[in-house]
Amino acid sequence: MTDQELADKTIDITETMRFSEIRDKIDNTGLVAPRVFRGGGKGKIKLIFLGQDPTVNDPQDRKAVKVVLNLDQKKKSLYRYLKGICDDLGLDIEQNVYATNLLKNFFIKPPDQMEKSGQAPGLIRKAYPYWKDLLSDELYEFKNTPIITLGEPVISCIMNKAVQVRDFWGYQGPESYKRKMKHILPDENLLHRHIFPFPHIHGRRHEIYEEKNRKKYASYMKEFFK
Repeated sequence: MTDQELADKTIDITETMRFSEIRDKIDNTGLVAPRVFRGGGKGKIKLIFLGQDPTVNDPQDRKAVKVVLNLDQKKKSLYRYLKGICDDLGLDIEQNVYATNLLKNFFIKPPDQMEKSGQAPGLIRKAYPYWKDLLSDELYEFKNTPIITLGEPVISCIMNKAVQVRDFWGYQGPESYKRKMKHILPDENLLHRHIFPFPHIHGRRHEIYEEKNRKKYASYMKEFFK
């Protein structure tokens, strides 16, 4: 699938959603979905970053979101966070990464905020079926490439159950992180890939996600990048 084909299908699906049960939660200001980030081209992609959706809190700031996860803005904290993960894995974010979103449309507010406030219970799971098939088609080009998900709503959708990122990082209790690290196996998720859950940058305040533990999890991951 070319980037232009993906963009065209994204427009079609977004238009369909404007007539759905969640139509009043869809941003209708004419914003164009951000482009995917494609480093280095086919054959060099060794890792996929899968974000939730492009919506940021301030409607004015959404106009500046031109590339998925703002990976065109090297001074942004999100770019530095994701680059740090790539560095831990011995990968070049500019050469070896493809980045896309689970949900490609903008919402009137960040959907996880609307869920937590009770304004739109289950919104992310209601939106996911619209994008599910397109995401599978989009990632077909990168067969067997491991995925890093960002945030719990993403993994909850692709596993079809509620899960917590910390459970994959060896979390045992408030003061113990000694359980075996693990990840989501291909037969445990709808994308049929090896998936490694990470917190979104705004959800990494828990001490289990501090840099030393991130590096430990990256060491666990490396055997799947050989």
